[in-house]
Amino acid sequence: MLKPAVNGTLNILNAIQTHAPEIKKVVVTSSFAAIINMQSPPEVYDESMWNPISWEQAQTNGAMAYVGSKKFAEKAAWDFMAAEKPGFALATVNPVLVFGPIMEGSSTSLNAVNTSNVIFRDMIQGRMKDGITNGSFSWVDVRDVAAMHVAALEKSEADGQRFIAAAGRYSNSEIASIIKKHFPSLQDKLPEHIELESSKAGYGIDNSSAQKILGVKFRDLAHAVVDTVDSLLKVEA
Repeated sequence: MLKPAVNGTLNILNAIQTHAPEIKKVVVTSSFAAIINMQSPPEVYDESMWNPISWEQAQTNGAMAYVGSKKFAEKAAWDFMAAEKPGFALATVNPVLVFGPIMEGSSTSLNAVNTSNVIFRDMIQGRMKDGITNGSFSWVDVRDVAAMHVAALEKSEADGQRFIAAAGRYSNSEIASIIKKHFPSLQDKLPEHIELESSKAGYGIDNSSAQKILGVKFRDLAHAVVDTVDSLLKVEA
């Protein structure tokens, strides 16, 4: 997983440098996994930080390989820029957990829904009627991630910058409560009483660069949840 991630990134950048001199900007979709520090998390993350995982640690198990691949692939891109000084600029977007409405026609079955939207599918199908699984995570709407890529491509101020894509934190119980409020027909799929779990615990994320430089205004959780459920119900129908 590590070498393909690094080599794939470098192959693309080398190909652009060699065969596409007309390209002036590359925006790489990296990941918050390239930033997160699972051993000693700071109170607030920002784009200056890197996951401290070593190449050796990244080979110990699948989860470590995943986060390691994100770090080393992005590092390879920045090292390429420093060493080669190509005729194009680079920016990266580092999303946290991404969810949001699926594209119309992209799925014909909820059994094939993308992983980050599984929690929504399970709730609207009644798989959590006996209880909502605990969990508090950082999230961002897929449409805001897309907008960040476009803005990073278009704005010269984004050249040479990393941008964390994060709207805030959520808990699974918050999602369930929003669904219950906005979709009366789904109330019997969810627990009668939902005890709200705090989503405030854990680390913070400074997303000011995305807002100030890229001009992105992140959607709120209710907006994202309602639109996501609407899109999934169309598949179910």
